Amino acid sequence: YAVKPDLPQGEYVVLAGRMDSANESAVLKVEKDTVLDFKLVPAGSLELRLKSGKIPVKDRKVLLKDQDGKEVMQVPENAGEFLGLLVGESNTVSDESGKILISGLKPGGYSMGLEGCKISPDRFEIRALEKAEVEAAIE
Repeated sequence: YAVKPDLPQGEYVVLAGRMDSANESAVLKVEKDTVLDFKLVPAGSLELRLKSGKIPVKDRKVLLKDQDGKEVMQVPENAGEFLGLLVGESNTVSDESGKILISGLKPGGYSMGLEGCKISPDRFEIRALEKAEVEAAIE
C-alpha cells in the first residue's frame, strides 16, 4: 500500500494493517509530496499456555522478542482491532489459567521470557495464517 498523506508538515506515527496481516508502523516526517509505502504480510498467532506445579500462572508478564531482537507488545483490545501488534516496550499478561493468545505476529522465530521466573521452551516459530500452540513450564 502507498499512502500520500494530506497533513500539515511535521512528524507522525503511522500504523497500517488488516485483520489477517502483521501490522507495520513507522515514524513519518511529512514534507511536500511525502509518500509512505507499507508491505503487509500474512500473520500468524500464538496460543501460549503456562504450566507450573508451584508458581501461580495468573497475571504473569511474558516478554516476546522477534527474530531481530525487537520487543513485541499486545495492544489492548479497546485500542481497536486494526492496531494488532506494534514493536515497542511492553509485556503480555496471562489469564487465570495461564493462557495468552496473541494474534498479528509476523512469520518467523520468536523468543520469550517471563518476569521473575524461567520459562521452557523459550523459543517458538510463527507461520503465516497458522496458530502456534506452545505449552511452557515455568519455575
